[in-house]
Amino acid sequence: MIDAGHQARGAGRAAVELLVAELREAGWSELEVSYLPVEGGAGAFWRRCGFADTGRELHGEPVARLVL
Repeated sequence: MIDAGHQARGAGRAAVELLVAELREAGWSELEVSYLPVEGGAGAFWRRCGFADTGRELHGEPVARLVL
């Protein structure tokens, strides 16, 4: 999570890109995340990072997947 005062500066995307690179190097084939489904929430961020909706929920939160 990135503090609201520091969002939209690329830190979150950079963190995701580093994680994805490490997971690929370790042989992982996909990454899934869940997020709170609220207006202006993280859903749009994950979509911009290339994640796609799976149609599943985990504890009431939508699950999105990125194929690595």
